[in-house]
Amino acid sequence: MLNPKNRWAILIDITNKCNRNCTYCTRYDRHVQPISYIMDLDYFEKALISYKGFINPIGLIGGEPVFLSNFNEYCDITRKHFPRNQCILFTSIDPAKSKFKEDIEKTFGIVAYHPHTKEQESNHYHQPLTIAIKDVIKNEQLKKELIQDCPVSRKWCGTITNKGGYFCEVGAAIAQILNIPGWKLTPRWWDKEPSEFGYQLDLCEYCGMAIPMELQLMCDKKQKISPSVLQILREKNLPSGDFELFIREISVKEIKDALPKWKPLQYKDEQAAEVFQYSTIDWSKYEN
Repeated sequence: MLNPKNRWAILIDITNKCNRNCTYCTRYDRHVQPISYIMDLDYFEKALISYKGFINPIGLIGGEPVFLSNFNEYCDITRKHFPRNQCILFTSIDPAKSKFKEDIEKTFGIVAYHPHTKEQESNHYHQPLTIAIKDVIKNEQLKKELIQDCPVSRKWCGTITNKGGYFCEVGAAIAQILNIPGWKLTPRWWDKEPSEFGYQLDLCEYCGMAIPMELQLMCDKKQKISPSVLQILREKNLPSGDFELFIREISVKEIKDALPKWKPLQYKDEQAAEVFQYSTIDWSKYEN
């Protein structure tokens, strides 16, 4: 795990409303639309101000940010606080065809446009994150090592949602489902070492991103869901969607067999994924 200040970027999830239904979305958008939110503009500005001193890129993400009818207002506030060359927009809507084209051009030095076309969905793979590590890894030492070595907490970003700040963008999405508040947006709240993550580490127990396993094509819309995740969705009266129940342990042999092809972040950052070391665990100490 890395201190969020040392990661390549940091985010603001301005909404989890989305016009798509992606398999294993890192925001669990398939499941959370009944409890979706739109971050109000005052809180959004407070979020930006809390990132003062962060030297790497600041990203606006969702859900689908450009889906918001007043997205131009978020752009105006962003430009008040950060220069264009420090700002990124993550979207699946073509910026060139958006009614906010000029706002996007003025505000964001980088636009990470992922169109989610049929061609992309037939060639790109997602990690089955709805398989909770607590359900499938029974060796407590191995589970702890996998969580500490999670590629998301080493490569991806901390974020702010309507509930506060989080060291992990996927953990923040799980917190939406569990209704667990984030950290208050005090100055430099994001400058925390892993030893300071505290209660937010409990969110990792419900996540599958840290487990080396076979990935699943985006076009395969049937998700694998383990019992703990399914129980939460049902307790919260949230949709489970098309799924199959995953009810067995994942063995060390399965993990080792999956490692050579395991690149769970590749669909989002292909070039970096080619050189990123996804697992740094010494697997020789674990017998098949």
